[in-house]
Amino acid sequence: MGTRSSPSGTSLPPIDDRSVRWSVPVPTAIATTSRGVWVTNSLDGTVSRIDPGTNRVVARIRVGGCPMGVTASSDGVWVTNYSSDTVTVIDPGSDRVMTTLRTGRGPIGIAEDAGRLWITNDLDAMLTREGGAALGRGGR
Repeated sequence: MGTRSSPSGTSLPPIDDRSVRWSVPVPTAIATTSRGVWVTNSLDGTVSRIDPGTNRVVARIRVGGCPMGVTASSDGVWVTNYSSDTVTVIDPGSDRVMTTLRTGRGPIGIAEDAGRLWITNDLDAMLTREGGAALGRGGR
């Protein structure tokens, strides 16, 4: 087990293969923040926040139907909900849903960059971009 780095260059603790079996129902996507590891659970419509220090689920947040994608920062956690055609915005400080946004049909992938959300919509064969208020930041 050696030291690893995230894409942003942050030092990450080594992974022990025996410790990464978290009890989450059908995980489909993963993102990290300083508050934990965020995992979408497609079958039960939730997102789990896992404490990487204890490898325990410390919060389970109900989002939309069939959450498929997740991106996160210290400002928010954004989750695509495939069967609801929505993106749920979670406050990472309180583990509460801040808002739910309508998007194209069948949103799957999501990325946040420079104040914008980029969302792939499977059933529309379309890429959408949301900004400002959509991020839960009030306009940027």
